[in-house]
Amino acid sequence: MARWIEGMLRHPRAVIAGAVLLSLLGALGITRIEIDDRLEALLPPDMESLVVWHEIEEIFGTTEPIVVAAGREGASIWDPTTLRTVDQLRARLEELPEVDSVTGITNANHLIASDFGFEVGPLLEMERLEEPGYLQAARGALGGNEMLQALVSEDEAYTLLLVTLRVDADEVAAGPAIQRVIDTLEPELDVHVAGTPFFLGVIAEEIRGDVLSLVRFVFLVLFLVVLLSLRSLKGALLTMAVIALTAMTTLGLMGWTGNKFTVANTSMPIVLLAIASADSIHIITHFLRRLRARGDAREAAAETVRHLMLPVLLTSVTTALAFLSLIGSPITVLGPYGYLTAIGVGWAWVLSATFLPCLLSISRWPAHGAVRGGQAALRTFWSRLAGVVIRRRVAITGIATLLVVASALGVPRVLVEVSMTSMLSPESTLRQASSFLDERFSAGSNLSLLVTGDLYDPALLEDMLDVEAFIEGEEGVGHARSIADLVASMNKAFNGEDPAFERIPETREAVAQLLLLYSFSGDPADLERFVTTGYDRAQISVQMESLSTQRVSRMVDDLKRYLEAEKPGLRAAPTGFAVFLRDLVPLVVRSSVTSVIVALIIMVLVAGIAFRSARLGILTVVPLGATVVLLFGIMGWTGIPLSHVNALMAAIAIGVGVDYAIHFVAAYQRQGNAGRRREERVTGALMEVGPPVAFNALSVGGGFAVLLASRFVPISFLGGLVTFAMIVSALGALILIPSLLLMGREKAATRPVPSDAERPVSE
Repeated sequence: MARWIEGMLRHPRAVIAGAVLLSLLGALGITRIEIDDRLEALLPPDMESLVVWHEIEEIFGTTEPIVVAAGREGASIWDPTTLRTVDQLRARLEELPEVDSVTGITNANHLIASDFGFEVGPLLEMERLEEPGYLQAARGALGGNEMLQALVSEDEAYTLLLVTLRVDADEVAAGPAIQRVIDTLEPELDVHVAGTPFFLGVIAEEIRGDVLSLVRFVFLVLFLVVLLSLRSLKGALLTMAVIALTAMTTLGLMGWTGNKFTVANTSMPIVLLAIASADSIHIITHFLRRLRARGDAREAAAETVRHLMLPVLLTSVTTALAFLSLIGSPITVLGPYGYLTAIGVGWAWVLSATFLPCLLSISRWPAHGAVRGGQAALRTFWSRLAGVVIRRRVAITGIATLLVVASALGVPRVLVEVSMTSMLSPESTLRQASSFLDERFSAGSNLSLLVTGDLYDPALLEDMLDVEAFIEGEEGVGHARSIADLVASMNKAFNGEDPAFERIPETREAVAQLLLLYSFSGDPADLERFVTTGYDRAQISVQMESLSTQRVSRMVDDLKRYLEAEKPGLRAAPTGFAVFLRDLVPLVVRSSVTSVIVALIIMVLVAGIAFRSARLGILTVVPLGATVVLLFGIMGWTGIPLSHVNALMAAIAIGVGVDYAIHFVAAYQRQGNAGRRREERVTGALMEVGPPVAFNALSVGGGFAVLLASRFVPISFLGGLVTFAMIVSALGALILIPSLLLMGREKAATRPVPSDAERPVSE
């Protein structure tokens, strides 16, 4: 190693140029990054509900409409001017290239009894709106049609436009395009827009903008914290150079490997910025200490690399392994998140072990006295802290145990929330629009069932109506509609609008006759939305509120139990974004639990092997385990939900927090090499690594604290929770581990005394 260090520092400019060149080559991949804002991108491709959803989309097109409510509060939608403006809005929306169709009361069809049985005609003829009694008759026709009733609010102040996007439409482009059309008519109409596709498009765009602004703020905060910690402008600038090169290279690698940027991994740039500072802070802190003692920058850089190579390598390996534990996550996008971040950690180590020492060795540094300022005060603080730990070790261990037990009781109370609306603050315009649509129409979301069988069979159609009635009885569900409703309406119209005949005909032939009659005068698209041309597959479309994940899960579970118990012969498979949310819940829980268990086991093994001590390996993960329990306990007791965004917090907490424990244990072991007593070793270790660990926790915690300013609730929660984790992990490494090491009988030191190159430099 000595030869390698000497060779590296003999050609520092070549090493620096090589590191920068490789980083820039990697960064070129940033231009190749693609964005995937689909919720289904989080799900395993073979998940049943996703497979069924793709089948429905292939047969019937997009099943999740964008929902537009238009009208005037306190007014009536049955006003000729208002209806013309609504129809104008419908026509403009239909002209957008992303839009397949727009359905509303101004272009909806209804059944009219005739001498031939029934005919299909428009509910409203726009040129007849001013005719006396015409709108009153249209209102009556609407009142007799349950499928059309869903398009008008109960107070008749608002009407719905259901905007169906093309299957291949870009939701990110569609959202702003629809909003621009609405803005042109906003003074004439009060318009509210929601629906899952609109949510996904707008949220994806806003999250990216939010993260980009936060990244700049994080960079600034990290610079200020590092500057205050190191009290060296040059040291802070060199640290930021390592951070920038690490983040650019890793994000570029995302592009080169074809991995896409999703809602779940929007925190990756900020994670990289925060983590990349860890090794640099330890190296520069140690370098400045060596520089004060030696006076020669090149010699100080060489001694720093020799002294910190093992602990810095070990912390990087354990951090990378913690993120690699995400590879097995059932949430598919977290696998690439894990290994890309692990590669970023590895590249940060390479830069910290080569690029940074070379820069340190060729830089000009101020006189010793200018660098030394404040060191005496720091030594006094850490010495006193060591004294408190030595005297109060039993109390510290007891308090920590009580906190962990109290937190563990809150873990079962943790709720999982992955709905789109939960990502927004209550003051968000988009969330308020969704709440408005939920209140007036129960139309913020959608659920579909794919029904397979003979759709001419009256028994099957009756079963479909029974399923609709059951679903509509669930809290938060609006209207359900299917080919069965249309057949019942046809039968009523065919029999002179007699309400007694609003039911399924008794024979297969009668059903076939009604469908044939409809095809003569109706729009084929009316049937194509609900049933295949071969009448072997149909969909039930359910309009519902933007429910919480818990309510959606209960509703879907109730539906599945009903189908199994009451309709065992009915082949009906539920799907849609509501079902995706329900199916995502166990994936989020399993991902969090698995990553924690795997990461902690890996940490014990790696630390135990590196320190050649099972006891030290276990002690290394004690603060990590305590931190994870405290995190989930606080979430349970305070009601902070677990989501697909903050499911990463455990891996981040373990991956970063293990650094603090390893640096302390490594310093404690080095102190033991000199044959010192436990109390002396604890004091020496705290004085050696206490400052850089504290600075590191401040920089990483400060970086994540910036996320508290995010407009998106899960990202804000992630920032606050990781900040808390950094503080707890640092306290655990610097207070709890020393207390545990001081418990029990002391064993005599058996390791050899270190060489002068290995011995810590006195202050």
